[in-house]
Amino acid sequence: MPNLIREGKWEAEVDEKGRFLLPAKIRKEFGGEGTWARELEGSVVLYPIEVWRQKAVAARNPQKFREIWEPFDMKLDGQGRMTIPIHFREELGRKIILRSIRKYLKIRSVVREKQKATSKGGDKMEIKGISVGVAESLHNQFGLAAPVSQGQTCLRFEPRERKLSEQEEDALIRKVLPPGQMIPRYPPLRRRLLLKAT
Repeated sequence: MPNLIREGKWEAEVDEKGRFLLPAKIRKEFGGEGTWARELEGSVVLYPIEVWRQKAVAARNPQKFREIWEPFDMKLDGQGRMTIPIHFREELGRKIILRSIRKYLKIRSVVREKQKATSKGGDKMEIKGISVGVAESLHNQFGLAAPVSQGQTCLRFEPRERKLSEQEEDALIRKVLPPGQMIPRYPPLRRRLLLKAT
């Protein structure tokens, strides 16, 4: 039976080839290989290969299971680095947070984690010392209100209040669907397609 992953939360830098150093404390549990996937609510996760195989074998409908979870196997290199699959790289960015959840890791973008914390807690997110150009890019990518800046330095963001209507969501989802395919109504699939579209 696979071991539980040691409790913890780690930050990691992602290089230009999409690789990051898997913390030495949890490398053994992966046995040299892991499976990337996306949970139903949209989170990117990394399973040790043996844990993933058990999960896949237990699935009632293997084809649907693969379509929903989008699994992708990757091996650790000789230096203990794991490569992020191309379809997750843009979403995760160059700085990530690894959080252990019993037998697997939940992977999040540092920027998105900060945005999420801000939307729960306060009405402002402090990001000091980034250029206005980077701030504008974050504004466009994560739907934040216009950055508050002084000169060429961004001081903070103010989260946008308005949620998208169902029609606006449908318009975004249409951009990533093949022509003629119906727009799904199943919330986890909609969230995943909206992530791809934004």
